[in-house]
Amino acid sequence: VYHYLSIRFAQVYLTTIADGCFIVGDGLLPLVSKKCPSVHVGYASWISKKDIEKQRVSPVRVVNESWGFSICIAARLERMKGVDLGIMALSELRRRQNRAEVRLRILGSGAELDNLQELVEELDMSACVDFDGTFGYPEPFLSELSKSHIFVISNLNDEQPRVLFDAICAGCLPIYPSSAAF
Repeated sequence: VYHYLSIRFAQVYLTTIADGCFIVGDGLLPLVSKKCPSVHVGYASWISKKDIEKQRVSPVRVVNESWGFSICIAARLERMKGVDLGIMALSELRRRQNRAEVRLRILGSGAELDNLQELVEELDMSACVDFDGTFGYPEPFLSELSKSHIFVISNLNDEQPRVLFDAICAGCLPIYPSSAAF
């Protein structure tokens, strides 16, 4: 509740002292339109219909027959993205369920790469975790997403990353935090 209120207070305060603001979508419009002299509402349009159509795949597919299913995390590899939590969750899943056939693909690069690779080694998961780097957007990235069954968003902050929509478009089942942003 405190976190929610502090974010709301910051949003209202900052829009009252600003000359204008840009928001994405209509969600915050009632909150800021009364206080801010100039509000511009934009809509997410980073993906075109042809990108989605050519990437659409059957929801039931075998990514690699030697692995049961593939989980993907795509993020900048930095602390607030929570990629370490995804790695630890897979380790716990493997421990509890003896699910060695689960593969984790991590797409992205960043300052935490070395720490994450060390964590994978520590947890003895090198055989089932791949660090695949970054890919161009939209086609190469969406193509890589379509190789996985499940997409995990492990962000530790209250944002709604567009990658959630990318994963859905690529045919991945998204798993994400239980927060107001989602």
